[in-house]
Amino acid sequence: MSYPLNKLRSIEKSETPPGFAIIAPVSGDVHPLEVVGQPMFSSGILGEGVAIEMAGNKIVAPFDGLITQLPGSCGRIQLKATNGIKVLMVLAGQTDQLMGLGFNQLVGEKQTVIKGQTLLTFNLQQLHKLNNPTYCAVFVANAEQVGHIVYSAKKVTAAEDVLLTVMAKKKAT
Repeated sequence: MSYPLNKLRSIEKSETPPGFAIIAPVSGDVHPLEVVGQPMFSSGILGEGVAIEMAGNKIVAPFDGLITQLPGSCGRIQLKATNGIKVLMVLAGQTDQLMGLGFNQLVGEKQTVIKGQTLLTFNLQQLHKLNNPTYCAVFVANAEQVGHIVYSAKKVTAAEDVLLTVMAKKKAT
């Protein structure tokens, strides 16, 4: 498999096609992954996605699904939808070194969640004081198995706005 996948593109909100909607897991301004400054994010290794400059204090489920990954450090969360789409949310910075300090984990691995349900809360000011970047990168972790992915929002509110839309992969005729 070669990276990056180049399946993600920005479109005007009025052009958003039908597909699987992934709502914003955090509130804030939406940026390309390159803004985070971590090559692993922008290389495509983790999937296709965007970065949100966090403005809130919670991460919510972007769709109904199963939590497949949520370590105690709370630095990353992976969910799988019933249709097989996997989304990985990663807090940029050294959250593993915090060992969960400043985070309140409300759910656990192998737990079923509903769209908009709060997964964890955190103290954004504490992250700022520790000079931690305050970006949440949101990836479609299995982008190679899906169709194109688009985003249109420049600013999102957690649990309200669509962040990404995943279109079904076209079948060979």
